Amino acid sequence: MLGLGGVGAAAVLGAVGAGAERVIVVDPVASKRELALGLGATHFFVNAQTATEAVREETWGVMAEKVIITVGRMEGALLQVALEMTSKLGVVVPVSSGDVTEVDAKLNVTQLRGYLRSVKGVLLGGGSPKRTIARLVDLYAAGQLPLERLVTARYPLADINRGYDDMRAGRNLRGLLVFDGADR
Repeated sequence: MLGLGGVGAAAVLGAVGAGAERVIVVDPVASKRELALGLGATHFFVNAQTATEAVREETWGVMAEKVIITVGRMEGALLQVALEMTSKLGVVVPVSSGDVTEVDAKLNVTQLRGYLRSVKGVLLGGGSPKRTIARLVDLYAAGQLPLERLVTARYPLADINRGYDDMRAGRNLRGLLVFDGADR
């Protein structure tokens, strides 16, 4: 997982719920380490180079089956970074969005072709919203989807700007606006 914001945290929960043996998070904000491990990540790194070396060592060179990109802003260069962490037959999944006018992504094509790696687009998990939402509600009701762990800060409406500042600075995963009678 490249990036641990709200989407990345949800992806960690999804990977853990799907039974992933290793859930590796890369985020430059070192203070997110405890959050990642608390959600079920098995490893946390502050940069992709260190993570790639560790994945190579831990997997005896096999690398990661899936690399999910959930950074705040997608840039084409991240595809190559993710590709280098990916195993033969592995998949890079860029979930993040970026500048819609950016059309440049430099990739080592041999790493795609020669290792049968792929890059797969995704939209809302790729499933049927009706079935997916019902399944998520069932998992939550059964105590198997701890969504409350994603909320790392609560803000009264009067502090909405602080909530945005905290989000941009990486101080929270998901900020929740709390309304009370005084906010009306």
